[in-house]
Amino acid sequence: MASIVVYTNPMDKLFIWRAGWPPVVHGYLLCGALRAMALRGHRYRVMKEPRPVRADLAIMHTDSTFVDKEYLALADAFPRTINFGAADISKRNVSRSLLAKDTSWPGQVIVKSDLNYGGLVEVRRNREAQRRGLPEPYPGAKEKLVYDIYDNPQAVPPEVWDDPDLVVEKFMPEKGPDGYAMRTWLFLGDEGGCVRHVSAQPVIKSHGVIRSERVDVPEEMYAERERLGVQYGKFDFVLNEGKPVLLDANKTPGAPDMPRDMRHRIANRLANGMESLLRAGGGKH
Repeated sequence: MASIVVYTNPMDKLFIWRAGWPPVVHGYLLCGALRAMALRGHRYRVMKEPRPVRADLAIMHTDSTFVDKEYLALADAFPRTINFGAADISKRNVSRSLLAKDTSWPGQVIVKSDLNYGGLVEVRRNREAQRRGLPEPYPGAKEKLVYDIYDNPQAVPPEVWDDPDLVVEKFMPEKGPDGYAMRTWLFLGDEGGCVRHVSAQPVIKSHGVIRSERVDVPEEMYAERERLGVQYGKFDFVLNEGKPVLLDANKTPGAPDMPRDMRHRIANRLANGMESLLRAGGGKH
């Protein structure tokens, strides 16, 4: 059986499951996968500091847009790693649809935070650091969870273009006869699945979804995984005029409310992917 170490930020709340505990999983999808691995006889531990330990597999699970170099430097200490190449999931690194102020684009544009999840994690950590009397880990981080859509680049306020915390992208939605769509691909190694969500709103949130269906993953998304160094995570993308457009890359997907059987099914698929990586030959991920 394998030994696994999960590296998190000291302020991450990764709930640990052990035999004998109530079989309830909170927080992140990885928690369910680790529980499934423990039930199969594997051992794991969670480290909240960049210190090397003995393990067959190391998983980078720091919930932030950027990963500190001290954590990334641990990669060479392990025979197998997951997400140690995913150092930057900012919109400026993920998106291929960014616009500059002087770029010519005839269509609508959308304004987002450069930080993952609208900067919510970084802002909360700054507040927690202040509460503990510690220096802010992300000085100046701002929260922006709402997306703003404008008819064209000229309609974007000048202060937006000048704000380094914001990005302006081409707005390229996936539209069909029943509304707008977004595709969500959850994966770990060679395991995973993709679901297409339909909504009446152009910016799709879970509460506005009217229909969901399983779909295939375009080959281009596998290339994006390779480019961003993500072996475990969740990608949001659309098909615009038949071409995949990556919207967001998340390397620490959360565990939303869902039926228990669905939660267990996802956990076991992720555990299958983890075991597949463990069985693979040498090399890094």
